[in-house]
Amino acid sequence: MKQRIITALILAPLVVWGIFSLPLLWFLGLVSAITMIGVWEWAQFTKTPSRLLAMLPTAGALIASLALVPLDVVSLNAVAPAHIAILGIGFGWWLIASGLAMTYPRSSILWERSNFLRHLFGILTLVPFLWSIVILRGQHYNLDPYYGSKLVLFVCLIVWAADSGAYFAGKSMGKRKMAPNVSPIKPLKVYLVASRQRLLWPGEAQRSLISNLPASPAWLSLR
Repeated sequence: MKQRIITALILAPLVVWGIFSLPLLWFLGLVSAITMIGVWEWAQFTKTPSRLLAMLPTAGALIASLALVPLDVVSLNAVAPAHIAILGIGFGWWLIASGLAMTYPRSSILWERSNFLRHLFGILTLVPFLWSIVILRGQHYNLDPYYGSKLVLFVCLIVWAADSGAYFAGKSMGKRKMAPNVSPIKPLKVYLVASRQRLLWPGEAQRSLISNLPASPAWLSLR
């Protein structure tokens, strides 16, 4: 726990600084670098002998999306059809992934022997992640460069609140396992506390932001 606290005290200020201080293009570079770390981590789940080779399909998909999908401020503000398609695919994939996780290990028969599907799962996870953050950051950038920063920070607060609450609940109260075949050490109490934190802890911040933010496709998807 001490290591977690020290890491949070170091990284949290850097994350907030990056969200609010970096211009949009530099912010895109930062999120791309973070996503590439995710690509490196995902490579270990594939059956490709070389981890560097295992990175190529997902890294290629990321680069292709950056080359083909509009990155200009006008398109990000309007949430172009290509953006909606990526976000929609990501949303659909997380529904499927949730089902696969809840039915594991029975569901593993569908993908365990397929290296193609292992790579595809990484693409469906990481490409929408990159674009969802960039689209939020680009909202109303010309009118207020900090507008999108507040949206990104709000999402971070939800994740941090859920993760922190779940961790401390699991350490102090958790006994019954939530999904022993997926994560053997995480108790059911973790899920319950994390859900409560997502709904209640950022509630005041959410109401405050909603009252000051105009309607936009990206923001409405968060309500």
